[in-house]
Amino acid sequence: MRARRAQRVVFAVAALAIAAGLLALAVGLFAECPPAGAKSPAPSAADASSPEALCLLLASDDAGVRTEAAQALARLGRPAVPHLLWAFRGGRPDVQEAAAPALGAIGDPAAVPALAEALARSPYVAVRWQATQALAQIGGADAEQALLGALRDRDRTVRLAAVEALGRIATSRAASALRQARRDPDEEVRTAAGAALDHMEGARERRDRDAPP
Repeated sequence: MRARRAQRVVFAVAALAIAAGLLALAVGLFAECPPAGAKSPAPSAADASSPEALCLLLASDDAGVRTEAAQALARLGRPAVPHLLWAFRGGRPDVQEAAAPALGAIGDPAAVPALAEALARSPYVAVRWQATQALAQIGGADAEQALLGALRDRDRTVRLAAVEALGRIATSRAASALRQARRDPDEEVRTAAGAALDHMEGARERRDRDAPP
């Protein structure tokens, strides 16, 4: 199965190499990838695992190819972050949905501002939900601040994701926000907030119990 997926990516890159000019017209933004400013040469099948080629594949109309490209970029780690951010900031929601999980998996705080902006401003629920998940994985004060704002999101699924994320972060500020979330208009969000607080309290009691005298 993994070999077939890798083969799919190689074939897709080869197709892009043949039709690079058409691709540049079709996806505009991705004609310059990586974000160093200079145009990259058309990728070849031999370059299938390069960040430049994978970044181009994020613009594919095939959801499976986008997912495979994003996962491959995530496996490259921090060197792939500029490429993922370049794609993510392009504003195409299907590309953002693919890129956000990869940014979360890498965990580089450099991705927090773009993810936080998408969480606050994107009109697409799926993008906001994915940004919430990625911010929870990255963590840190700035990510937490963005997640606190997501508790006021107009969509219940985003609020629910924010509640679950803040429960994992488990800071005093998160606990205070979760207590307020127990008054959310949606019952499932209220229930999740209560469960997160119970989990945090249980974890604190275990730490106190296990602490050396």
